Amino acid sequence: MKVDNVLILAAGKGTRMGEIGKVVPKVLWPVFKKSILELEIDYAKKFNPKKIYINLYNYKDKILNYAHKRESFNEIEFIEEMQPLDIGGAVHNLAKKLSYKGKLLIINSDQFIMLNQSKLQELEELSKKSDATLLVYSVDPKAGYGGLEIKDNKLKSLISTHESSKRSELITYTGMSIVNLESLDPCDGESKFFKSVANPQQIDISTLSIDDCLYWDFGTLNRYKESIKSIPNSEDEFISFLKQTSSFPETKSEQKDYLEINEEFALFGDELIFKRS
Repeated sequence: MKVDNVLILAAGKGTRMGEIGKVVPKVLWPVFKKSILELEIDYAKKFNPKKIYINLYNYKDKILNYAHKRESFNEIEFIEEMQPLDIGGAVHNLAKKLSYKGKLLIINSDQFIMLNQSKLQELEELSKKSDATLLVYSVDPKAGYGGLEIKDNKLKSLISTHESSKRSELITYTGMSIVNLESLDPCDGESKFFKSVANPQQIDISTLSIDDCLYWDFGTLNRYKESIKSIPNSEDEFISFLKQTSSFPETKSEQKDYLEINEEFALFGDELIFKRS
């Protein structure tokens, strides 16, 4: 599959990563031998984009300082936002740079959705027919997610968190989507994703369920720790991806060393180092 450009969303505060998240930006937390952000770049390259962009606001100096010393970021363009833009504003900020042209893949900087070839083909076909395509999945209605009202794989409306909790089943947005920028009306400043980008009252939006796909999430402190501990015992597409990108240690001894890394991280000079708990 091919998209024109990729936007990796990395401007957030990382508030769900506990106290250490206030010191080390979430996107720089390690998944064994690479940072989450470096792995997101490897993931984005699978979509054969012309360019990969990363937006920054919170912790931008720390992230840039880290990136400037690593080859993984050599061909990446950072977009430094001067004010909080939210996701919708971040998309429009880049869309202006791209003259509102092309197919843009949007991905969160803390998750990895492992799409098989069949699912990739389905995503590609939907992105040709629709203004936007959202990857969605089923969640516990009591878990505090906002939901999506979907009919015939088309987004019809949003469901508030309050209303979501009353449902017996709930589908929500994963944070990954493809948007054909030509379909958007230009917008300045801060805006919500479902208001200025994926607004079902304005554009045609398809949805694609990933319920049958592997989904690795590093978005909270607990999910991060659970995922790190689970990876060595898994035999799936994600660990294959880590091996392909030289992130997973080859020896048992190295794996043990990395497994002992807990949430105690620190920035020492310009290098990210790990303290054992």
